Amino acid sequence: MKILAWICGILAVLMVIFAFIMGLFNVVPFLGVTKGINFIHFANTLILFTIAFLLCDKKKE
Repeated sequence: MKILAWICGILAVLMVIFAFIMGLFNVVPFLGVTKGINFIHFANTLILFTIAFLLCDKKKE
């Protein structure tokens, strides 16, 4: 579970960076996405998955 948490966390950080790049340089579309807020929504979901995986791993111990 920790590996999944790390993967989700790293992907969430990448999505926030992509949203920042999209907003800073006004790149449209970027990776097929036309609005930067979509990256933020996906990052939010990944952060929630990260928390859930870490809690499940802690409960298992």
